[in-house]
Amino acid sequence: MISSLNNSLFLFFNSFAGKFPALDFFISFCATILPALYVLFLFAYFARGIVEKREDKRPFVGAVANDLLFVSLSGIIAYTSAPIAKLFFAYPRPFLALQHVTTLFSVTGFSFPSGHAACMMALGAASALHDRRLSVLSFIVIILVGGARIVAGVHTPIDILGGYVLGAGIAFGLYYIRVFNNHGQTEVRL
Repeated sequence: MISSLNNSLFLFFNSFAGKFPALDFFISFCATILPALYVLFLFAYFARGIVEKREDKRPFVGAVANDLLFVSLSGIIAYTSAPIAKLFFAYPRPFLALQHVTTLFSVTGFSFPSGHAACMMALGAASALHDRRLSVLSFIVIILVGGARIVAGVHTPIDILGGYVLGAGIAFGLYYIRVFNNHGQTEVRL
C-alpha cells in the first residue's frame, strides 16, 4: 500500500519533468545549486553575527560562534550519515526501479534516505532552533530542495521523508545534548 502510494506520487510529480525547459532549469537549480547557496547563506548569516557582536564588544561572540559550529555540525553529521544509511537499506533509485521516469541530471548510488533532504533539514532545523527568524526561509529551502529532487527523478517521496526524519533527528538530538550540557541554559533568539 505505502509502496504503491509512494510510486504513484513519484510518477505524478516526475511527470512535470522534461515538459518545459524553464521549469526543468528551476528544478535542477533547486535540486543541485540551491543547497550550496543555502549553506553559504547560513555561514554568512552566522559569521555576520560574530563580526557585529565583536565590533560592539558584546560578550556574545562565543555564543554566535557556538551556534555556527552547532549548525555546521548538524549538517555535516546528517550528510555523512545518509550514505551509511543508504548502504543499510540499499533502496534503488526510482529511475532504476520504475519505468517511464524522466531524469533531469545523473546521480549514482542508493536512494533512501536522501542525503540532500537530510542535510537541508538538519541545517534548517538547527539554524531555526537558534534564530527563529530563519524558520520561514529554512522551511522554504527544505521543501524546494526535497520537492525538486522528486520532480527531477532521483528520489521518491519516501526517500525525501526519510532524509527529513534523519536530519531532524540529528538536529534535535544535538540541540538537546547541547541544552543538557549547558544545564538547560541556551539562548534562542526571537
